[in-house]
Amino acid sequence: MTMTKISKRAWCASAIVLALSLGAIAHAQGTDDLRYYVVPQSVTDPGGSQGALAEDVRRMFLARLGKRADVALDAPAWLPSTPLEMKLELSRRGVRAYEASVQIDLVQKIVGSLPNGRRTLEVSIRLHIFGNTLPDRIFKIGGAGEAQTTVFLAENADVERVAHKLLLEVGGAALDEAIVSTEKKIALVAAQARR
Repeated sequence: MTMTKISKRAWCASAIVLALSLGAIAHAQGTDDLRYYVVPQSVTDPGGSQGALAEDVRRMFLARLGKRADVALDAPAWLPSTPLEMKLELSRRGVRAYEASVQIDLVQKIVGSLPNGRRTLEVSIRLHIFGNTLPDRIFKIGGAGEAQTTVFLAENADVERVAHKLLLEVGGAALDEAIVSTEKKIALVAAQARR
């Protein structure tokens, strides 16, 4: 009986090493599981401009997409430049291509006072991702996200500085939610297209 457990463990360990080795080889050959090619477009704030907050959200958006193995932010070497050939090659490889923009819909910073004299700061953000398929530019993606937090302020706290730090935190959480929501919509549209 002990012999069986040892051989199962040895087999499992060998299978894991083999799977990791094959994954490393596939990654080195560029055949990893690329699912999306995303061309980031604009990030705008509620006023429609590209101010400091929009730039911060843009950096976070690029960082989040850039960390994912299934997303390419630069055109893959195999991608043709003509629209028809691009569409055929993307379809052949099972990769979806999109232009994606982020619109910050709402930013709120509310300073409150408690009966004991302490102050609170509530920060919230709501944003959405929208975009077009490539190369045909048919509107097919979109997803929304929002997040908020409330903190107690120190007596001499710089409210704007604290609010900026919190906006980065809740902005990241809202982006994560919007990305998940967008992926769900992409999957829904893909499922409907197969029918």
